[in-house]
This record gives sequence, C-alpha cells and structure tokens, in this order.
Amino acid sequence: MTSITRLSFAMVFVFVLMAIPLSLPASYFMPLWSLLLVLYIQFSLPKHHHLALVFMIGLMTDALSSGLLGLHCTAMVVTVWLASNSANRFRLFPMFKQMTGMLGFFMLYQFVYFALRWQFGFGISPESFLFGTLTSTLCWPWFQYLLDKMLFASVR
Repeated sequence: MTSITRLSFAMVFVFVLMAIPLSLPASYFMPLWSLLLVLYIQFSLPKHHHLALVFMIGLMTDALSSGLLGLHCTAMVVTVWLASNSANRFRLFPMFKQMTGMLGFFMLYQFVYFALRWQFGFGISPESFLFGTLTSTLCWPWFQYLLDKMLFASVR
C-alpha cells in the first residue's frame, strides 16, 4: 500500500470516530479528531503546505457536525497556517513539550471556532472548550504513535 492510500484510510477512520453518537456529557470529552489528523500531517510533512487539504477536511468536518459550513474549516486553516511556522522543529521536541505545543494549538482552534460561533449568534459551552482540548492533548502521543506505525511502515 502506498502512503496516500494509508493516509486515506486514516482520514476515513477519523471521520468514523467523529460520527460516533455520544450522549451530551460524553460529547464534551470527545477529542478534536480532524484537527489531530491535519496537525499530524503538517508536522509529518513539514516541507509542504497542506492548506487545500486542510480546507477540504474542514469542510467534511463541518458537514459531519451539521453546523454552518466554514466554521471548522476557518478555524483549522488558521491553526495549521500558524502551526506551519514551527513544523520543522516540532518533531525534535520531547513528547511533553509536543503535548504543550499541541495544547496551545488546540486552544487556538477552539478560540477561533467559538469566536466564529459567537459572531453568528450560537451558544458557547465552556465544558466543550476545556474538556475537548484536554482530551485531544492527551490523545496526541497515541495518535502520533499509531499513525507513524501505519503511514511510515515499510512498503512491501
């Protein structure tokens, strides 16, 4: 299998994880799967700017969340564009420092997303901001490990 095929499987897996129905209290703890994926892609292939891919994944995330089109998309593009500045040296950091940086990127994403929601007159839940960010940060090492094993395994 080629890397593009493996990356496509990873995208499908992320969208399946996003489509799992959860109760309201459990949904506050749902990680930001699509943002984890696009940041992983940005940090794994730092020489390429993937804003068109991020835009498409953001639109698919908007379609899955059945909200206004463009909210997740805009927040993802802004976050990945700012993350691209540190992409070359990010993989060299120890895991705790990577998790701290990811926490900052997740908070930036949530801030942009909730600012856009507030601008359009939708409610904002602080539980979803806090718990989703923390669970995404805790999922980062495992997500990175699994995708490294899946995407960068030797092609036979």
